[in-house]
Amino acid sequence: MKNKWLIIMCLLLFCLILAGCTNDEKVVSNEYKGESKVEGSFQIRFKDLVELKTLEKYDGKTVTAVGYLSPIMGYDNSFGYLMNLPYQTCPEHIHVNGVDKDNKPFEGKEETFRVKKGTCYLYIQGEGKKEDIKAKIPPTTVSVFHEIILHEGEQFTMYPNTKHWFQAGSEGAIISEFSTTSRDEYDVFTDERIKRIPEIVE
Repeated sequence: MKNKWLIIMCLLLFCLILAGCTNDEKVVSNEYKGESKVEGSFQIRFKDLVELKTLEKYDGKTVTAVGYLSPIMGYDNSFGYLMNLPYQTCPEHIHVNGVDKDNKPFEGKEETFRVKKGTCYLYIQGEGKKEDIKAKIPPTTVSVFHEIILHEGEQFTMYPNTKHWFQAGSEGAIISEFSTTSRDEYDVFTDERIKRIPEIVE
């Protein structure tokens, strides 16, 4: 009798392990409990979005990410994938504190970069010299050279009001970005020639 129960328990345990280890890529069209609910959103697992062909499935769709470990601040499901060509650079900028068009104060964006493919050279305020960095100096103005090199599977969180710029390595990079509320129109670029919102000159 004991052997029978032992066999049943082992079978149940085996089934549970199999259920937990499946790698189904299916997108579930409902909200994930515990995340902010968005009507008509697609629930995805963070590990699913790796290859370009997988990313294309979600183009133009609203999604809720599951299984991502948020840092200190609560994230509001703002995320995107940055697909950088070899040595493509995002110019130096800051996500500043400010006041929105309804006169409500807001805190600058906190964002976490995680490299899915390739290498990302990230530069923030701190120690570091221009002549020592591994990235190519871009044609835009840069002033911070504290180097953080992110390889596949590595991530880094930048807190509000952190001046930063980044560049993909020689093979390009796919970088996921999770953040607090994005108000990119308020970003301040070091290079004054760069305008987030186009200006019409008559």
